[in-house]
Amino acid sequence: MYSSFKNTSFIAPDNFLYKITDLVGAGDIIDRSIAENNQLLTQLVSYTLILNPKSKRIFIAQRISGDERLQNSFCLGFGGHVSIEDFSLQFGSDPIRNAAIRELREELFIQNKNLDIKHLGYTRDLKSSTNEHLGIIFVMTTGSARIRETDKLRGFWISYDELINEYYSLLESWSKHSFDYIYESPILSKKYGFAAE
Repeated sequence: MYSSFKNTSFIAPDNFLYKITDLVGAGDIIDRSIAENNQLLTQLVSYTLILNPKSKRIFIAQRISGDERLQNSFCLGFGGHVSIEDFSLQFGSDPIRNAAIRELREELFIQNKNLDIKHLGYTRDLKSSTNEHLGIIFVMTTGSARIRETDKLRGFWISYDELINEYYSLLESWSKHSFDYIYESPILSKKYGFAAE
């Protein structure tokens, strides 16, 4: 999936939501191997954070195989490229949300039967070796999640305090952008249990 998009690093608020649909309508579906080798093409990637506001915990993963650019990095988001199968109506009419749900089901065992994900915003890191990727950020709350793809990821729950004090400096850029956006927003921070009660 690709389309042209303004080259910036950012998280955009929810009222920006589905201006992204213009990207889907304006883009074309091409083979990923072609897109990965063409910096002029923007690749849409779903990226879902998994939180448990009641226990004040977040699910974190370390990549142990797969894309060499991301190996051994810690991440808060789970997801992947929007692909042709996401344009079916299996989970709804939104291919980006469909990609997020498909990727969550591929990568994780999750307690929730219906994956209720909420759009958070977008991110792009122009300093990264993967700067042609545009992340569409979602958040899901659940009480239970574990890694399905144990050959690619090692995952575990950590407290918000552990994230801030022990893992933050080890996170890849999209995770930092996403976490900062939630943590620094009074409304989101309270909604997801970061704010003091």
